[in-house]
Amino acid sequence: MKYSLINIQILIIAFAAVFFSSCKEDENVVSPVFPSEVKTFNVLPGEEVELEFDANLDWKLFSSAIWCRFQNNQLAMTGEAGTCKVLLSVSNDMWSIDESSANISLSMGGEEKVIAQITRGSQNIELKDANGNVYGNDNYIGMSYNVTGINGKFSFTGNFNWELTSCPEWLTVVEGLPVKANKNQTVELNMNVIKKYWSSSGEDNIVFKMQGSEQSVTIPVKYDGIPEGIVELDGIDNSWNWNISKDGKQYWKEGSDFNDEIKPTDFPFTFNVIAKENKYAIVRIEQNGKYMNVDDENGFLTVENDGLGTVSVASVDENTGGERIAYVVAMPQNVYDEMIAKVEEAGWVYDGILLTSDGSDIASEYEKYVALAFTQEGETASSGGFSIMMNASTPLDAVQGDGGTGAGDIISSEYGVPMEQIYSVSAPLESYLLVDPLLSPEEWAGDVVAVDLEGLPVGSENFEPGMNESGRYTVSFSLSKSMIIIFRGTDMANRKVLFVLEQ
Repeated sequence: MKYSLINIQILIIAFAAVFFSSCKEDENVVSPVFPSEVKTFNVLPGEEVELEFDANLDWKLFSSAIWCRFQNNQLAMTGEAGTCKVLLSVSNDMWSIDESSANISLSMGGEEKVIAQITRGSQNIELKDANGNVYGNDNYIGMSYNVTGINGKFSFTGNFNWELTSCPEWLTVVEGLPVKANKNQTVELNMNVIKKYWSSSGEDNIVFKMQGSEQSVTIPVKYDGIPEGIVELDGIDNSWNWNISKDGKQYWKEGSDFNDEIKPTDFPFTFNVIAKENKYAIVRIEQNGKYMNVDDENGFLTVENDGLGTVSVASVDENTGGERIAYVVAMPQNVYDEMIAKVEEAGWVYDGILLTSDGSDIASEYEKYVALAFTQEGETASSGGFSIMMNASTPLDAVQGDGGTGAGDIISSEYGVPMEQIYSVSAPLESYLLVDPLLSPEEWAGDVVAVDLEGLPVGSENFEPGMNESGRYTVSFSLSKSMIIIFRGTDMANRKVLFVLEQ
């Protein structure tokens, strides 16, 4: 029994020793003390943040975002107790148009707490060109003149979802509006300046809006206008092959007639001339017989020009003669001035300068400035036979055929004239006849051969050549007996035959 008591006493002493030892260890444990407030920082990529804090134990820091790293370029960092300073670097990793935050957490003594919040500002919305340059005042949309107009192709890549819904009134987008694109999607747009605005330079802005937001990017857009010394036309798709009706009231494009889709249109014919600061000149060139007249005050075209680019062929006189041509020429002012100086030096003769050397057409050098080339209908060989006036007062009708003489086939064979170009007319003996074969000066210049019905020559001294007010050659004679007149063309080919028979 004494042995058991001793053992119990030993156990009590041992327990007491352990108990007092444990109490001493608990008295040495230190609780972590964290900063009382969370520090906040507002930064942009490329900036650094200095974070200072007091730690009563060894510590470890953690960053919650890969764009916010400690000075060891890691997302975690350790240190010893005391007053501590650490640097954090803010990068542009995953930078977007949305604001983002990083939490900095401190871990001590098995506990963890957020002690700082780093807020990285949002990226500005922007659009870049094909070279990666940001559009703006120093990198604007600039269009230039070329063979296809004043235009340009431009690439747009945005860091946001954008849309383009409108443009200045002088600008068009070939692809049409609206145009939409997603973030980082590259879109190419073809932009044109509307032709009527070419005469002067222009500047405005186009606005790319963020889809579903009021935010937007404004980009300047500019053009310099058409270069000096160049003219362009608006309202005319092709300058050549226009027709005018014989009465001068309507015009249409060659290849169209009253039965085609393109209907003849009443005058005036209005179009626009585009030149730098409206420096241009309008010239009328009109056929008068074999030759051309330049800006003739008695010309058959009435052309109006307001000097600001609007030109109109207001009216055309009725054509009582053969088919005739006319040009409306629009040339740069400097080209006109040089041309007029040469004409003045030549004694106001246009031949060999604006016109060909024989004065019968526009010179090839100036054809590129033709705004409109007209052909007016007239009484041509294809539309009629002859115009005959007896005794200067009575018109006579020529009819197709040899007048019943039976000599048509022989004459056609001998002189090489088609039967459809053989006509006949009857008139009293001793009547005075003025005959217009309705041939242009290029086809016939007054040369005739005449025989009687027996085939004997009629002397050329009996025939008097002339020219009527329509610029066509004529022949006059007194009818002494029935005869056959052959009209020999300028190329020595016989054009027509007229049987003139005693009535």
